[in-house]
Amino acid sequence: AISGSRRCNNAVGTMGYLIEEDLCTVSTTETVQKHRAAPTSSGRTCVVVDCELANCLGDLWAIAYLLSAPNVDLRYVLATGGDTRAKLRVISKFLAHCGRADVEVGAGPTGPSEPWLEAGDDGVLRPCSQYHPRCGPNPLLRDWAKKFDDRQQLARGGYPAYDPIVRLRDALDSRVDDTEAVVLCLGSLENVERLLDLDEDVFARRGGARVA
Repeated sequence: AISGSRRCNNAVGTMGYLIEEDLCTVSTTETVQKHRAAPTSSGRTCVVVDCELANCLGDLWAIAYLLSAPNVDLRYVLATGGDTRAKLRVISKFLAHCGRADVEVGAGPTGPSEPWLEAGDDGVLRPCSQYHPRCGPNPLLRDWAKKFDDRQQLARGGYPAYDPIVRLRDALDSRVDDTEAVVLCLGSLENVERLLDLDEDVFARRGGARVA
């Protein structure tokens, strides 16, 4: 039988392997490389992503899928919740590895967040306030991206004076075709509410937009 402590250590170790080996090599896949830096063109769906990047890598796999889809025009990714500056670095470095540094990433308002993730006996990573050997960083790829130079990314929106919700609206309005856009929420709907408070007509303009 495997002890609970060993299962936890295995869970953190496995996530570390996925980070260093599997996830990062998505940038070398033929499909992503084929469509990287693809220009906006007729018939492609404008997509913006609201991304919490919580305690797993699912959000980055979703972004990788969007990058590989020939009918998707990924325009903006908004990092929300907790240490959004750290999350911005993670997402920006990931996009750069995929050859899509042209995609703008925004840093939403920071919020309360524990600095570590602890693997439980069930292998699920949960927030933790103090480090011990069963912990990993929160967000999970924080250490991987901590030295990534994000100054160019931040300069796009005039950080820290800019409003990331304004940039989200502008990304939707910047699409070339009058086709329906998609706001993909990989977390809560708080930023959609803020977007509607800022501009109640944003989903009705041009070809409209919907939340997924």
